[in-house]
Amino acid sequence: MNITHVVAEIYPLANVGGYSKVLHSLTKSQSKTNTVNIITPHYSGISSKYKEGISKAKKINVIDYTNGNWEIEYSILKIDENLTIFLINNNDYYKFRTNVYGYTDDANRWSYLSFCALELIKRQIVRSYVIHTHYWHTGILQNIKHQYYQELKTPVIFTVHNLKFQAMFDHRNSDLAKYDKWQKLPFFTNKRLQKLNFLKRAIKYADRCVFVSNGYLNEVLNGINDELLHKFLVKQQQKLTFVLNRIDGHFNPQNCKIYKNYDKQTFKFKNENKLFLQKKLKLNVTSHVPLLCFVGRLSEQKGIDILIDVLNVVLDNSNAQFVQLGGGDSNYIPKLHKLRQRFKNRVFIYGKTDFNITPQVYAASDICLIPSKFEPCGIVAMESQAFGCIPVVNATGCLKDTTINYLTDSVNATGFMFNNFDKDNFIFILSKALELFNNKKEWSKLVHNAMSMDFTWEKSADEYMRIYKNSIK
Repeated sequence: MNITHVVAEIYPLANVGGYSKVLHSLTKSQSKTNTVNIITPHYSGISSKYKEGISKAKKINVIDYTNGNWEIEYSILKIDENLTIFLINNNDYYKFRTNVYGYTDDANRWSYLSFCALELIKRQIVRSYVIHTHYWHTGILQNIKHQYYQELKTPVIFTVHNLKFQAMFDHRNSDLAKYDKWQKLPFFTNKRLQKLNFLKRAIKYADRCVFVSNGYLNEVLNGINDELLHKFLVKQQQKLTFVLNRIDGHFNPQNCKIYKNYDKQTFKFKNENKLFLQKKLKLNVTSHVPLLCFVGRLSEQKGIDILIDVLNVVLDNSNAQFVQLGGGDSNYIPKLHKLRQRFKNRVFIYGKTDFNITPQVYAASDICLIPSKFEPCGIVAMESQAFGCIPVVNATGCLKDTTINYLTDSVNATGFMFNNFDKDNFIFILSKALELFNNKKEWSKLVHNAMSMDFTWEKSADEYMRIYKNSIK
């Protein structure tokens, strides 16, 4: 099958959010048995390793849609025999921009990408049996196809990675009836695009909509974390389904670059990674204390407010250490550094994202704290388990699907859950985890269970294939 993904970013060419790594792993898995094309912008920040393989640019002219002539310029990057990336060249929209997102004309930039993708597919420059779009950025492609490319019968699958991010305006403080009455879609140069809800239109016009976990889909259909879309989603329920996002099969302590590689049979070597990271970060060096970590965005969604409050209590009443890795809302940085000053030699704050260091943090840490307010798909919970780093999670969304709670099933447990995004409950459950850490026999069983979980992409890639085949008429 020829599959085409249209995306705003994909690792390692562009990597802002976690979903770029999800797409990298998914497309890599699909390309083992299918021809996979990726259509994405050509950003200036592509590393020299890949720049050398990019072809000379080609141009095509488009004279349709009563909007005058416009031009598409694209280059090709062949990753392997079955995986090809088509890079859309546009100096104004992509190449001369410092960042991937965050511009007042983002709606126009992503609409242009969608137009280009459909034009390349229509002309069979990119051959495709199915089109797969992701997040709100390429959500408008479904609507463009419905209005401008009605002769193109290729089905479009849309993956909903997070309902919180819908379009250029704040859907929580805007009257959707005023801004978006399902009126005719404007052309990609029109500023009115900035007032349209790309995600909502994607769900309306896609052939199938895929949520990234069963837990998240059930929540939104029951009016929980639905971001004001509950009634709309219930009306569209027939086309909704879920496929669990997963992680790269090579992201584990056997294959990643860490101080001492290990697997579930030799996880005693985790201690050597802990001692190495403690020395590197100038923490108190001892394998006997539990090392806690947080890996992810600094944002309200990720529960940073409750995390900081809980750490102040738990660190005050235990000998635990803590490492934070990830960037985001800069308002949290002073609070985190205050925590570091209070617990000297026990806390380290990176305050930025660094995917090269991520495996080292998982390999060294005993417990991963994931207090998300809501979580469509908690990749961090899967990654941490692969490294035998036990997750303590809020019981929401995907986290309920991927973590087996010790307090309800101690035999098969892979982590701990607390309920209702409650600070006191979080402290109580984390204290239970720290207590169990001192029971080496029970803790070893928990680590072994976690490292035995299979979160690799093969199963979910097969589920996507079934959705694709059922969508082709």
